[in-house]
Amino acid sequence: MASLIPLRADLLRGDYRCLYLGWLCCAQNEELDEDEIEPPVPPGMKTPTGSLEALAEFMGIDSDLLDVAASESAQPKTPPTRDELASWIRALPAKDKDALLVDAALNAIPQVGAEILRWYDLCRKNGPPIEAQQKPRTVGELLAAAKKLAAELQAAERARKEQEAAEARTRYLDQLAGREQATWRKVEVLIQIKQPNKYDIAVNLLIDLRDLATRDKLEADFEVALGQLRDFHAAKPSFLRRLINAGL
Repeated sequence: MASLIPLRADLLRGDYRCLYLGWLCCAQNEELDEDEIEPPVPPGMKTPTGSLEALAEFMGIDSDLLDVAASESAQPKTPPTRDELASWIRALPAKDKDALLVDAALNAIPQVGAEILRWYDLCRKNGPPIEAQQKPRTVGELLAAAKKLAAELQAAERARKEQEAAEARTRYLDQLAGREQATWRKVEVLIQIKQPNKYDIAVNLLIDLRDLATRDKLEADFEVALGQLRDFHAAKPSFLRRLINAGL
């Protein structure tokens, strides 16, 4: 909970990102009608503070929903430099500065610094314009977009794993090349043991030999050798059944 304490100061400064996260949590938990319109997305959702990340994790907000929601968030205003803030404070009416000092002395405003920055933001007129948010989205549109993003990310992850597996397979076949005869002899030894698990290993090696032969356009040679192996072990139905199941 200690990580959430800074959110109070953020609210006093007019940073409403934590409130938007609360609304997003309600949307995710189906507490809102699908046709309900999204509130204005606060600036800076793409670059959350540690406290905001802790709040999102505490509420269990889906990361894909967060990404979709943040896509409509403008960049936050650049915070004032010390010189800019000092110049602005010097220009304040004396009564306003006196009021702030009195409030600070009496602890009437616990976050005096946040209150000063809020005043500064309200008076700013020359900063870069905040990008206008596109057409407000409905709860249903947000949830559908998050679901679509999740599916796209899962597909990309599957493609990445398949690519890695294909590359690993290629490296393995490269290592197997040149050792075909030794591998055929190993297959014979495994078959002679007449144990189910040894049959399985032998069949897997035959699959490797087939894939290597296919890659190197030597399928005919492989089929001849496999036919001879099948004929020689015709009395081993368990082994032959494994060959058929493996498509050999």
